[in-house]
Amino acid sequence: MSWLRRRHGSANPLAAVLLVAALALPLAGCGFHPMYGSVSRDVDPDLATVKITPIAERLGQVITTELQDGFNPSGMRVQPKYSLDVAVSKSRGDQLVRTDGTASRTEVSVYANFTLRRLADNATLIAGTVRSISGFDIMTSEYTNLVAGNTIELRAGSDLAEQIRTRIALYLQSGAEQASDEERLAAARAAKLRGGAAPTPQPAPATLPRATTLPTTQP
Repeated sequence: MSWLRRRHGSANPLAAVLLVAALALPLAGCGFHPMYGSVSRDVDPDLATVKITPIAERLGQVITTELQDGFNPSGMRVQPKYSLDVAVSKSRGDQLVRTDGTASRTEVSVYANFTLRRLADNATLIAGTVRSISGFDIMTSEYTNLVAGNTIELRAGSDLAEQIRTRIALYLQSGAEQASDEERLAAARAAKLRGGAAPTPQPAPATLPRATTLPTTQP
């Protein structure tokens, strides 16, 4: 704060605090995060075993990175038990139109279809679709519109990754995957028992009653 001292003779602590707070507000609104800090999140051992298949294109790379940070934020080394495949699609549409017929606001919709599979047998455990919809005002500057569109897509990627993480975490915590494992093992044991057991005896064919011969009556 040397410039405050030069201008006012001495630094005012209250003025310095207000200045820092004022400078921090725009950064917070733009999604600024400390360079050497991160949001604390407990490591879920089940989520850490999910192997994420890389997603193509820039938006897909953003989602891949967000999922990796959400599933295994500490980067601990574990044996993968599941694989996650994600397919991303997006569309844009004009929301508002000016009197001259040009669009004044556009809507960006991003969809992600995800599938969680078990690596042991490639069985599909859970599949679904998540979406993120947002928009931005269209300006006369093409560069401004390009930056706004890219920013919207990056935010959508982060939102989609968090939705996918929540869905999969709830599924794994519900015990449905463990239940399906038990059912699979029970079915395997039953099939093994059927294969080694004696054949089931077949019922004997029904015996028809003998025909009764009536005596002939003499006239």
